[in-house]
Amino acid sequence: MRAAPRIEVPEGDREKLERWSSSRSVPVRLRERSRIVLTASEGMTNKEIAAELGAEVNKVGRWRRRYADEGLAGIEKERARGGNQGGRSDAERAALRSRIVEATTTRLPKDATRWSCRSMARETGASRDFVNRTWRAHGLKPHLSRTSS
Repeated sequence: MRAAPRIEVPEGDREKLERWSSSRSVPVRLRERSRIVLTASEGMTNKEIAAELGAEVNKVGRWRRRYADEGLAGIEKERARGGNQGGRSDAERAALRSRIVEATTTRLPKDATRWSCRSMARETGASRDFVNRTWRAHGLKPHLSRTSS
């Protein structure tokens, strides 16, 4: 089992953290992170901190570790959160979009009169959300298309 890093807060950092933890003008996330670090510096475990602050234990551990590794800069700014693109590169996503648009505009699904997000997703191997985003980006509305029956 990994031990949580010991937190020692220098006086300059402590003043800033105390100001952030009680300020109403800083983002709520930064206020919560400041409280986590200050409480951790008192020697409490992640579970105790989580119970006291009403936070998840994993969250407490994450911010404790980031402060130990990076100091104030580690908790002050958000890190970029790139979306999971299903492990596909830009070129693969572009090719998949082309297949979705081509299939939507040129053929009908088996046993149906029009495409749905789910049926197109099954056909192309994409997620239904990806199909929906692609249709919206290209102005396609298969559910509103007329059929010749």
